[in-house]
Amino acid sequence: MDDIIATDKQIEQILQQIAVIPEQVADGIVVIDLAGTVRFFNPAWVAMHGCDANEELIGMHISEFHTKEQMKILVADFIEETKRRGQLVGPVEHMRSDGTVFCSQTKMSTVRDKEGKTIGLVVFATNTTQPANAQRHLSDQTIELTAANQQLQQEVAKRKQLEEHLSQQTNELTAARKQIRQTNTEQTQTTRRLSEQSSQLKTIEEQLQQEFARRIQAKENLAQLQARLNILLVNICKLNQELSLTCLKKGTENQKV
Repeated sequence: MDDIIATDKQIEQILQQIAVIPEQVADGIVVIDLAGTVRFFNPAWVAMHGCDANEELIGMHISEFHTKEQMKILVADFIEETKRRGQLVGPVEHMRSDGTVFCSQTKMSTVRDKEGKTIGLVVFATNTTQPANAQRHLSDQTIELTAANQQLQQEVAKRKQLEEHLSQQTNELTAARKQIRQTNTEQTQTTRRLSEQSSQLKTIEEQLQQEFARRIQAKENLAQLQARLNILLVNICKLNQELSLTCLKKGTENQKV
């Protein structure tokens, strides 16, 4: 709401400056805001369109001075092109209050505030409805403007196609990024699982090494027991031999007696 009020004040200041233009100027002059609403007009504009001198035009829409076909075919594009370029000159058809059509050489310029923001449009119209040469000149200019309008539409179509292509590429890039993130997540999970399996394998390896060490120790203990058993067997054999000799001696002594 504050922006609208500020824009209205700026337009009012511009209208005060325009108001010093002599009312006797031959060209019709009208100022419209960005919505197309009439904010200022001079007597030549009233006379050009056959309006009642006492009729209040402030607040009317610019379409009131054109047919629906004129607005659709040319005027709307003329306004948009002026907003884009800043200024545009060319033939534009108008409609009088009685419904008759006339052509004018129109110069349309944007109105900007101190910050360079477009806040309205100033239209200067010169009635060029004259037979023969003027009509041919109007026809030529209309053809040129129509060709320019068609070229503009082609450029808009190309730009729209380019935007669609860029949008498709953006979608593809987004999908590729999503797939990459998913792949990175899967790789991270795989790395984590491999790390866990590696830790498990390391634990198993340590357990095997411990079991192998225990078996080696048991083998060494068994070897020691076997050695002790062998010594014990040797001692038993010696005792048996000594016992046998003792028994033999006693037998011999008993025979002598």
